[in-house]
Amino acid sequence: PILDCKNAKPIIEDGSRTIEVKWDPNFKGTFATRVDVLLRDTASVNKVSSDIALVLADLDLDLISIASERQRGLIHVTLDVDSYETLARFINRVESKPGVSKVYRA
Repeated sequence: PILDCKNAKPIIEDGSRTIEVKWDPNFKGTFATRVDVLLRDTASVNKVSSDIALVLADLDLDLISIASERQRGLIHVTLDVDSYETLARFINRVESKPGVSKVYRA
């Protein structure tokens, strides 16, 4: 959720510099979206990367890039999504995998 962002929280709470937006239901394209996957331990990088690839395939999503920071226990995934619901399904599926602590939009 966006409220996890310490920079966005005061802007949203103020409300004077925000506008409500929605996905266009008639739009038939995709958006490149980066998601960060925080791991429970650094030993999980290879297994979780494999799990991410399986989730992408199962949801029929296109991977743009994947990179890991083993020392920080972090995997950066950039994928194409066509809706917020698709992104939420991806995040929920990855969060349920063993070794994953948290998944959030970067």
